[in-house]
Amino acid sequence: KKYCRWCHKHTLHKETR
Repeated sequence: KKYCRWCHKHTLHKETR
């Protein structure tokens, strides 16, 4: 999966909601 380094952090917050 392709994802930006900072993008991954942002997605983690949304998924860890």
